Amino acid sequence: MKLSDFIKKRPAGDRKTAVVPFANDPDIIQCISKAIKEEIADFILIGEKEKICKVADEHNADIKDAEFIKETDEINACDRAAALVREGKAHVLIKGLVQSKNFIRSILNKENKLIEPGNIASC
Repeated sequence: MKLSDFIKKRPAGDRKTAVVPFANDPDIIQCISKAIKEEIADFILIGEKEKICKVADEHNADIKDAEFIKETDEINACDRAAALVREGKAHVLIKGLVQSKNFIRSILNKENKLIEPGNIASC
């Protein structure tokens, strides 16, 4: 099934919210802009609004309908994003321009309760 078919089949009003820590990456910004335009999802962008909007402007991406949460620290941005998912204020956590280790650490943090015990296997 194509993504476009999946999107067309979702129930009306079943729009999810995605949260992105440090969304000031051109590829991510363009995807966010397209998703907002096509009414696929709502977005919460965590970071420095000025930096994020500068990248959006440089790439003609419209993200004015996104919600912004100010945060200058990468680890805090990842933790805040995970907390929003835990609290039910966001449904999807998308990696922004953050180090993978910080992003994963926030997801695996037991306090955030994003991963049920026993659902991670290691070798």
